Amino acid sequence: EENQGIAVAVGECGLDFNRDFSPRDVQIKVFRDQVLLASELNLPLFCHERDAHDEFLNVLLPFLETGRLSPSQVVVHCFTGSERELKKYIGLGFYIGLTGFISMPQRGKDLRPLISLIPSELLMVETDGPFMHPSQKRVRCEPKDIYAVIETIATAVGTTPEVVAKKTTENAIRFFKLSNKRNPSVIPKLIPLQGTAIDGSKFEGGGQILRLSGPLAVLFNKQTTVHSIRANRPKPGLARQHLGGLELLRDISGSTIEGLSLQSESVEVIPAQAHIRRSHFKKSLHGAGSVSLVLQGVLPLLVLSPLDEPTQVTLEGGTHVPYSPPLDFMSSGLALVLQRMGIHYNINTDKCGFMPHGGGSVKVTIPPAKTILPLQITQVSRKVVRILSHTIVYGGGASASISNYVYQVLVGALRSRGINLPFQSTSKLQPFKGKGKIALHVTLEMEFGNVFTGSCIAASSPESAVQEVLEELDRLWTTDACMDEHIADNVLVYMALSSGNSSIRVPKSASSLHIEAAIDTITQLTGVQFTSAVDGNSRLISCVGCAYRETYQ
Repeated sequence: EENQGIAVAVGECGLDFNRDFSPRDVQIKVFRDQVLLASELNLPLFCHERDAHDEFLNVLLPFLETGRLSPSQVVVHCFTGSERELKKYIGLGFYIGLTGFISMPQRGKDLRPLISLIPSELLMVETDGPFMHPSQKRVRCEPKDIYAVIETIATAVGTTPEVVAKKTTENAIRFFKLSNKRNPSVIPKLIPLQGTAIDGSKFEGGGQILRLSGPLAVLFNKQTTVHSIRANRPKPGLARQHLGGLELLRDISGSTIEGLSLQSESVEVIPAQAHIRRSHFKKSLHGAGSVSLVLQGVLPLLVLSPLDEPTQVTLEGGTHVPYSPPLDFMSSGLALVLQRMGIHYNINTDKCGFMPHGGGSVKVTIPPAKTILPLQITQVSRKVVRILSHTIVYGGGASASISNYVYQVLVGALRSRGINLPFQSTSKLQPFKGKGKIALHVTLEMEFGNVFTGSCIAASSPESAVQEVLEELDRLWTTDACMDEHIADNVLVYMALSSGNSSIRVPKSASSLHIEAAIDTITQLTGVQFTSAVDGNSRLISCVGCAYRETYQ
């Protein structure tokens, strides 16, 4: 009574005989008391019922039959029951609340055909957050995900999402008696009227979707919203690294990017009419954010710069940090493959950066590519023609003797595998207080453009560093692939932008879903279609590029 005008309903209350968190007789007694409270306060009931249909009605019917409760005061929220139960509730005049359950590919398949049975005036939509994400994944369901529910209903009843949104909003206002409190004259738009919406929770829901969506939105002048960013991760939304990368993209392109804040789960890229007006940029990630990943997120834009002169980008942050490729991968393995496509860049590392403080500083110079050539790397070879190796010894006790010993151990390990090609290894010492660690990166270039890479970033000894790298190379060696999956998921975007037919051979089984996520995002924003076919112990991935330089510039 003290909160009249604030409290609009009694609930969530009801019976759950599926999980049985409380004894069933206790649940029934408490539910009856809650219904009594609602009838005394003349407030609607927001009800939960799971595997307790008959008992649920046994509590409610006496109140309905005596007029102490009206059917129009009851909503069965998050309905997931049977056709018989649905018809009973509808027949009594109860409202029915539908959630992301109806959009779930498997769990919702039996309920979707029943949606058309619900009269439109008894229908409500809800999130049941943080549960019931429409994708059926174990991620938080948020208000933004309600659109999937509305879209599913619209498809089921043969109308538009806007009609469903308007009607269910009206029903909710009437049910909760909100008309005197807030009665919006215009139902807000649920999706942008124009542009492209990218689901950032798909596949592994990582930052790669962002790193591709941003530059492609600018290049193709598409207003693009990326929602549900990193929704599958323990800490969803933008981390500092992703925020820094998008800020750099904004500075380079002159675009407007809305939603730029830490932990933001949605951003919108509104491209500028003309991008890249200057050739020098600098971005500090204020910690150990990966400079490699930030570079990946702007490189397509810079490769296709309309300027005649090279672009120089100075990045400060982490060069060798977990869950990202070390900078050596960008400057050796990936660079070798991109050079075959007419894409060149130079990376000069002034200082390396490690967890947790970062502090690395690199300068990247990217001349514009006159055209992006198609890529054909499908003929398998295991004849090594070049070895690139880079060792960093950092922390306490960093010395040249350690890096020399790493080289000796690596030479011996390669020789034991029949790789006797002479090579020179580069090294860098970076002493500071703390435990000594070793970072090692190895690139094997083989005939016909085959390239494998392996790396470690924080080994405790020369032997463990070499073992970690060789384990990765050994895994790749036994496949029929021509390049590792890390190179592959980076070159796909350039294949789409190239001026011809491209095909690459990648491992049949990869360590992540980055390739699938890249193909999905690239196709949505460029229209380029990819094919993927298993061939022995590898996959052939092909596309016909859109010839961006010739077609769009």
